[in-house]
Amino acid sequence: MKKWIIVLLCVIPSFCLSEVYRWVDGNGRVHFSDNAPQSQAAEVVQLSNDGSESTLGAQAGTIADQLQRQKHLSQVLEEERLAKDAQRKDKAAKALQQDRYCERFKNRLAYLDSAGLIYDENDDGTRVYLSDEEGDRYRAEMKARYRQDCGHS
Repeated sequence: MKKWIIVLLCVIPSFCLSEVYRWVDGNGRVHFSDNAPQSQAAEVVQLSNDGSESTLGAQAGTIADQLQRQKHLSQVLEEERLAKDAQRKDKAAKALQQDRYCERFKNRLAYLDSAGLIYDENDDGTRVYLSDEEGDRYRAEMKARYRQDCGHS
C-alpha cells in the first residue's frame, strides 16, 4: 500500500495544483489524501507548478530526480514506521511490566489480609512485630498505594 502512495506522489503531473494532506493515525500509519481528515490535524503538502520549492522538494526535472525523491521519501516513511513500531513495543513492554507489578501487589495485599501478625525483619534476622493498630494502618496504606499505582480497589 505504501509503495502505491509513493508511486502516486512521484507520478503526479506537475500541473496538479490541488493540496495534499499528510497525517499519522493512531496506529502510526502515514496517510496522504486530497481531503483533510476531520478527526485530527494534518500537514499540508504543497505541490506547485511555478518552480518554487515544495515540501516534497523541487519540481521534477528528470527521471533521476524523481527516483532520488522517491528513494528519499521511502526512507523517511520507513524511518517513521520503525519509530512508531519502537514506540508501540516500548509501550507494550511498560504495560506488561505494570501488569506484573500490580499482580504481585495484589497477591501481597491478599497475604496481608489473611496474615494475623505482620512483622519486619532487622538486619540481624530478628523479627519486630507490628501491633494490631500498626498492622491495620500498614494494610490501609498498602491498599491506598495499590489503588494509586494500579487503579483498582
